[in-house]
Amino acid sequence: MIQVRLLDPTEYDKLPIKLDPANSLAVILEDDETKELKGYWVAKDVVHAEPVWLAEDQRGTRNGIKLYAALLAVLASRDVPAFYCFSDKDENDDYLARLGLALQPYTTFLGEVPALPISQDAAQRQE
Repeated sequence: MIQVRLLDPTEYDKLPIKLDPANSLAVILEDDETKELKGYWVAKDVVHAEPVWLAEDQRGTRNGIKLYAALLAVLASRDVPAFYCFSDKDENDDYLARLGLALQPYTTFLGEVPALPISQDAAQRQE
């Protein structure tokens, strides 16, 4: 029989990917008898930065770079190794590329988490 369960962080070595327990969780499909991994789905905290906005009189100055440097300094001080920045405008795309952000080769999907009634017992088992 196949069981679905939350993987304890002490078991992350069962997965073929490296996860940081401080910012991730994994649910797995596992064969009850053999304990063979049959599937997994991981959720990780990620940092999302909104595209930069500069007033018209600040465009073309060095202040946008100063703003970016300040953002990077704060992220570094919080041990954030990378961030995502979504853009829906060509002018933002061009500026983000000039700053050195790398366009990623994938499509983004939004999954909404519904409010589900959950028992206190079930909530404690998830912790």
